[in-house]
Amino acid sequence: MKNEITFILSALLLLITACSEEHVFYNTAAKAGIVAESEYEVGIPITFADNSIPTQGTTIVSYLWEFGDEDKSISKEKNPTFTYKKDGTFSVKLTVTDSNQLCSTSQHNVTIINPTKADFEVEKSEYYLGDEVKFIDKSITKGSTTIVSYLWEFADADNSTSGEQSPTFKYSEAGSYPVKLTVTDSYGLTVSITRSVNIQDPTKVIATQWTAFIGGAVKGGSSPVLSPDGSTVYALRSLAGSDAAALIAWNTVS
Repeated sequence: MKNEITFILSALLLLITACSEEHVFYNTAAKAGIVAESEYEVGIPITFADNSIPTQGTTIVSYLWEFGDEDKSISKEKNPTFTYKKDGTFSVKLTVTDSNQLCSTSQHNVTIINPTKADFEVEKSEYYLGDEVKFIDKSITKGSTTIVSYLWEFADADNSTSGEQSPTFKYSEAGSYPVKLTVTDSYGLTVSITRSVNIQDPTKVIATQWTAFIGGAVKGGSSPVLSPDGSTVYALRSLAGSDAAALIAWNTVS
C-alpha cells in the first residue's frame, strides 16, 4: 500500500512539473522607433511618427516623447507635432510602454537651422569724405518669420551705431570700415554680416593716365615708383586671368 501511495505522489509531481514548464512565458519589450528627417528650419512644425513594433501578443499602451528643448517639452500622443523656436541640434527621445508594462526607448537627433539671413549693400563701391553713405538692408526671412530689430555698427572712431532698417552715415576720416549689421527676428534669434566700405580722401586720389601692355608676368609683386616731380605714379601689374602684364601710370591729384 505504501508503495502505491509513493507511485501516485510521484506521478502527480511529474504532471505538475510538466504543466508548469509548458506555461512559462519570457516577455520582451516592444522595439521603439521614430520616423523623422534630420534637418528642419526654425518655426516649421515637425510631425514625429511612431514606428515602434510590439512583441507578439502585446500592444503598446502609452507613449512619452521628450523633444530635448530647454523647456523640456513632452507629448503623450502617438504621432505628435512640435515646433522648435531656436536653432541647434536636439535629441528627441521616445519611450513606449506595452501591455506587459515593459518599456523601450529610441532616440533621434534633429538639427534646426535659422533661415533668417542678414545682408546689405551700399549704393557705390567707393565714397569720398563728406559723402553720405546709404546702407540698404537686404536681409531675408522665411515663412511667417519677420525681422523685429536692426543694429548697425559703422566701425568709426566714435563707435557709431543705428537702429534704422536702411540708415545713412557720413564718415569724418578716410579709410576702409568693416560695417556690421545684426538683425533680430521674431523668434529672438540674431544673425550678423560684415562688409567693408571704402572712404577716400579726394586730395589723395590718383587717376589712371595710361596703360602699356607688356609680355610675361610680374613675379613676386611690384613696387610703385613716383616720378621726380611727384605728378605720376608708375607700377607693373599682372592682369587677372592671363600671363599678360602691364605698366600703368597714374596721375596724382592735388
